[in-house]
Amino acid sequence: MKNFKEIFIKNWRWRLVFASVVLLVLTLSIIPASDPDLWIILSTGRFIAETGQIPAIDAWSYTALGEPWIMHEWLASLLFYGLYSFAGINGIILFKALLLVIIFAAVLLLMRKKKVSPIIALLTAGLAAAAAQIGFAERIQIFTFAALIGLVWLLELFRQNQVSSKIFLLVIGAGFAVWANLHLGLVFGLFLLAVSCLDEILAGFSGKGWKKFNLLLFGATIAALVTAVNPYGFRLLFEALKYLIDPETRKFAVLIGQTISEYGPLLSPIISQHPFVLYGIIWMGFSGLGLGLNWRKVKISEAVVWLILAALTLKASRYLSFLVLLTMAPTAVHWHQAAASFFQKRRLRQPVASGLKNAALATVCVMGALVIGYIFHFGWNSGRGRWERAGWGWKPRVFSEKAAAFLKTSGDNSPAFNSYRLGGFLLWHRAPVFIDGRLSPYRKILSDYNKIMLGNLNLLDKYKVDWLILDYPETGQTSRLHQILSKCPDWALVFWDDVCLIYARRCGKQRDLIAKYEYRYVNPAAPDLEIAPDKFLPEIERRLREDQNLATPHLIAYNYYFYRQDWRMAEQCLMAGLKIDPDEGSLYNNLGNVWRTKGRLEEAIAAYRRAAKLDPNLSEAYCNWGYLMESRRFYEKAKKLYLTATKVAPSDPWPYNRLGIIEMKRGNRQKAVEYWRKGAAIDPASEAAKNLKNAGW
Repeated sequence: MKNFKEIFIKNWRWRLVFASVVLLVLTLSIIPASDPDLWIILSTGRFIAETGQIPAIDAWSYTALGEPWIMHEWLASLLFYGLYSFAGINGIILFKALLLVIIFAAVLLLMRKKKVSPIIALLTAGLAAAAAQIGFAERIQIFTFAALIGLVWLLELFRQNQVSSKIFLLVIGAGFAVWANLHLGLVFGLFLLAVSCLDEILAGFSGKGWKKFNLLLFGATIAALVTAVNPYGFRLLFEALKYLIDPETRKFAVLIGQTISEYGPLLSPIISQHPFVLYGIIWMGFSGLGLGLNWRKVKISEAVVWLILAALTLKASRYLSFLVLLTMAPTAVHWHQAAASFFQKRRLRQPVASGLKNAALATVCVMGALVIGYIFHFGWNSGRGRWERAGWGWKPRVFSEKAAAFLKTSGDNSPAFNSYRLGGFLLWHRAPVFIDGRLSPYRKILSDYNKIMLGNLNLLDKYKVDWLILDYPETGQTSRLHQILSKCPDWALVFWDDVCLIYARRCGKQRDLIAKYEYRYVNPAAPDLEIAPDKFLPEIERRLREDQNLATPHLIAYNYYFYRQDWRMAEQCLMAGLKIDPDEGSLYNNLGNVWRTKGRLEEAIAAYRRAAKLDPNLSEAYCNWGYLMESRRFYEKAKKLYLTATKVAPSDPWPYNRLGIIEMKRGNRQKAVEYWRKGAAIDPASEAAKNLKNAGW
């Protein structure tokens, strides 16, 4: 307690740093819940609470029933379920936020212990919070974050001889035994112990003795052994190691990376516009530069941790938070020492240096307060491609209770094919699923899942599927599956809202249900705007009568009126949709189209900019914005926007066609041909392919 008072109560600088970082972390972490994996966690906790059994095989899907499933998060799932049962989703949000505050406070304490300047501590922690917020969701990995920082502290006390050997080994043994039942992230803890041994090996060869190395090696051995204290024994670690040594498992990992963006590379074009990519690159540069500037004092363990975690992050973006948390304190230390060396070489007097530091700290805190106030009031992009505002509860229009209820009452628990993102939510509603975010039980069917999502309906017969519940296509991209279903006579659309669509197979037992609920002319995921108004519009009106809180019917109605050049009605539909959902990027994008058509060009640009800010993956916003810039002959700006569109929607040939046209206007024939070739390779029937042919290629 004395140490805490000395650091935060008596020292105003550290009080200011502590308060600023706590406020920033709370602002970034107290947001409505939206992570689909949380439903899997809650379902697991409920299963354990109801049955008293820890799952070892899949018991919830109809495609992987009985397949081995190691639920390494079983204890954390039970804790989350208990918290959810007692305090609801707000209890989980608050618990997560407080745990993150403790984590960042612990790192600040470590920085202070290492005599880091408050201004450098604040800058480092602030940048770290921005970079790590991709991991601020309601996920079990927050237990690993806390455990890793606890281990970092334990190793620091061990190096400074401030903890006895017995206490060190006891904490290692007990801590890893509990960790083995909370989250598989304990492999990072074992990794940290292993690389810490490298420092002690170097110390041993330097003549400082081998006592610490022997003790640390013994502790690492204990940690590895007690990881077997879980319901699955050493299988827990073995399954993790299979991703490194087993060829089949590595192939499965590649397939996962192609299915889920967070398993894909940090620099993947698909996620290139997500803010966390920029934050991650900045953090890697900032932390790496700190190591470089202070390279003479860098420990071998710090260099190895940075190199390996940076490589992992580049390979799979989900590791960014681990990189940030494990390098935060060393980064601050190295920047502090590099700055101190700089001031010392310049022989800056202490009063002058102190005054500069105080002024810089005050400036950063004022700017930080303004930033926090802005994001608290206006919101921010969370780094997960969604616009967020501080708040509680579940994020609206992410999960659909009505869709789950419809499927449960109408589907009679018969097999349904579902998007993997919806799987956990369906599990919570006790519906048998095709796939969900667990993925590991689905090794045998993940390939089929991807093929079905690409439009192979024949595979549905293999699994005797009579229902489909699908989320909307990735923003800015056309879903081939929805296009095929909208024209397939074997399937009928029977439900849709702002979250998902439900299709039923046309068969005898479902004839009456389809007759009652079918939407024959409106499919919001693949609308046919050629349909006559007396058929199309009544189905839109019907859906709004059923649920007046939906935004999607207004968006579909806009498309219909815009296609018929009824600008007044198109704008009215968009304004009605924005009243319901003011953070929907596609509504702003289409509003920009209306205003562009009316000649209100500056307002159109503002709408496109707003759309891209709300949804960084909305390729139409970049394309429409670029087209407007192109028509005004701002070719460089247009080109930049089109290139952005090619990154967020690499399967769209349209921006390649416009890039080719711009280059042709500039007289760059060869460059134009290169762009048209790329567009033609995507779609041989595209305008890019036609222009390529007209150019004589």
